Amino acid sequence: MDEGFSVEVLLPRRRARSSAIGARRPRATVVARESGEELERIEVPLAAGKSLDAKLEAGEVAPCDLDSLHDLVGRLEERCCRSRLEALINRRDYSRRELADKLRADGYPDELACNVLDRLEEVGLVSDARYADLFVRSKIASGWGRRKVEAELARRGVEARSLPGWPDAYFDEDSDFERALAIAGRRTFSGRDPYASIVRLLAGRGFSFDVARRVAERLTSEQ
Repeated sequence: MDEGFSVEVLLPRRRARSSAIGARRPRATVVARESGEELERIEVPLAAGKSLDAKLEAGEVAPCDLDSLHDLVGRLEERCCRSRLEALINRRDYSRRELADKLRADGYPDELACNVLDRLEEVGLVSDARYADLFVRSKIASGWGRRKVEAELARRGVEARSLPGWPDAYFDEDSDFERALAIAGRRTFSGRDPYASIVRLLAGRGFSFDVARRVAERLTSEQ
């Protein structure tokens, strides 16, 4: 080993995490030097940086040049990337896009994230179809209509029409009407135009205009 080659890991100071969705998370910086002269700085995800720092401190690894350092960093990034994904999906299902966004915010390279996600999809640990089915059913139970469900799925990278039987397996006019009627029926609309208020409420929940209109007509006729 060339004793002139050294590696240092610079970890960020503790600070409050940003609450913004998709915000860039702190990174670690790996500094390679040769006989005291800086050769390269490599920005890596914090988890990978901590892992490398611990291994260097314990003497478990000792890269002797830039090639061996890059190889080591790549292997640690892959291991940490897989661990990050497994920790996420052990808590609940995510869409592939949601997981990719989290990895990107952590600082994992897109190609690495794609490869790891591909492998998890192959064994069924990541499934947009399963995620979407659970998402749709939970949002229907929460009082969402078809349009809002479709829009939110699309924002998560899933096309609703890719679901088997969409939309008939999940929605029909009669059940939509009954759900919308139950939602609006729990409210009191005392303004100057309760009809318009009911339509706005239900349209905002993603129900079709026809369903919203029928519910508004029913409720206002009973007042």
